[in-house]
Amino acid sequence: MSDRIIPIGGQNYVYKAYKGSPQPVKDARVEKVMSQLTPAAFGAEIASLLASSHAKNDNTPTRTTSNSAAGQAVREYMETQRLADLELLPADKTTFQYGSSESRNVVAIMRGSDKKSNDWVLVGAHYDSIPSSGPAPGVEDNGSGTAVMLMVARSFRQAAYEPRIDIWFVGFGAEEQGLIGSKSFLATIPESKRKTLKGAFIMDMVSHTPKKEMLLESSKDAAAQDVATLMAQAALDHTDLKPFISSMYADSDHETFLNAGLPAALAITGEWDKYQCYHQSCDTIEEAQREDPHFREVGAATARLIAASLMKSAS
Repeated sequence: MSDRIIPIGGQNYVYKAYKGSPQPVKDARVEKVMSQLTPAAFGAEIASLLASSHAKNDNTPTRTTSNSAAGQAVREYMETQRLADLELLPADKTTFQYGSSESRNVVAIMRGSDKKSNDWVLVGAHYDSIPSSGPAPGVEDNGSGTAVMLMVARSFRQAAYEPRIDIWFVGFGAEEQGLIGSKSFLATIPESKRKTLKGAFIMDMVSHTPKKEMLLESSKDAAAQDVATLMAQAALDHTDLKPFISSMYADSDHETFLNAGLPAALAITGEWDKYQCYHQSCDTIEEAQREDPHFREVGAATARLIAASLMKSAS
């Protein structure tokens, strides 16, 4: 594979092809989880996620931060139908202000078996969408990442998987307004707790890549690079995705963690910049299917990548 160069904000972002080799994983726990992360499961999850906000919003497909009814509906869906049997942080711990408006993160914790450990890992995706008015279905950006997060949480519970350390599942609000949700989340985490974070696995736009390329953005920090490398190896071990790693980063919730010196990496598809309905009202399931007939397969592959990375780091 050749390295990738993508112009972003006046800079050329270099993504180096990961040169590892697949390493067969023979672990019944992993196999049980992986068996549930199918293209059909991804398709069903993203359809349910979109439908969750429509019925309470005059059937307008949107999760835009400026629409409080839509935001509340999708948060209720995540908390009552997908994450209810995990430890949910209450609204007074997750609500934040931005300007004259208000939004909230969704935070659910799967407790680990080692009660003496303060270590933790995090998987996160922003659930809000744009445009700020009219339809904003946000299938690729970022219904795809949110659906993967919910799929992984569900597969862990159904497989009766118990991590050794805590896994935090976080749906960030108001990412499109400037990473406000992730900044608010991190502001609530004391320094002593930050120091025990073993990795933040962030997803944004993870189902559109006709070439099946997955970009993994991190920083030059060694611990952060370890997170990206772990994800790249998981891609080789459990999917047919082609991983690329960059030490340049910007413009999604991983930036919040990396700027704070914490180990984090972003998964984003290799052709996100070619998606014709990026940040538009046409970002629908039908359009995602038209531009990449394998978008359900890619979404499921991302779920396997994330699940394997979490199981490795939380063991």
